[in-house]
Amino acid sequence: TTSPALNTATGTFTFDANSNTQYRQTNNQNIPPIASPGYGNLLCQPSADGIFQYLGLAVGQTIYVQGDLIFGNGTNTCTINTQLQDPVVSVTGNLIVNANATFDASSTDASTLSVGKDWTMNGTITFSSITGGTVLFNGSIDQQINGTAATQTFTKVVITKTPGTILSVGGSTTIISMNNLTVNTGTFNAPSTLSLNTAG
Repeated sequence: TTSPALNTATGTFTFDANSNTQYRQTNNQNIPPIASPGYGNLLCQPSADGIFQYLGLAVGQTIYVQGDLIFGNGTNTCTINTQLQDPVVSVTGNLIVNANATFDASSTDASTLSVGKDWTMNGTITFSSITGGTVLFNGSIDQQINGTAATQTFTKVVITKTPGTILSVGGSTTIISMNNLTVNTGTFNAPSTLSLNTAG
């Protein structure tokens, strides 16, 4: 990994909720956390093929995103990694993985990725463990798991939404596979095929 492009050690950064921060370097890099409320929209979009971007500078940090978290530019191949530093990632808006992007997701229980709006998978996601790595859907509005991927696979999914709101499945996605599902509040409208695999 390399030094971050944004040096947060030299000062305090405050971002408007509608601002865009784009990391588009042509070398591998670490993406630093910004103190709450965090980034506006965070675009992890390397402008060369085969680039790795690592969320966090140290283990267990929190990456706050007030808007959307977007991986890839739809053209260049890249890998966005939360496996190395196992950050908590809090996204108020949408999480979008574009074509040719791979999201190498953390597999530890302590690392939760929360999403307040839609989850759009047009690329690839990988979990290195079948027992760790939690995706939390916690929006106050209706949310959707969608994208061009016909099948989407998760390890742990937790739904803690505002009562009366729905998490549904749409786009080209018709199959959801997961090892653990917990519905605390809100409603989950399952797709035509829902595969639950109990992890040991």
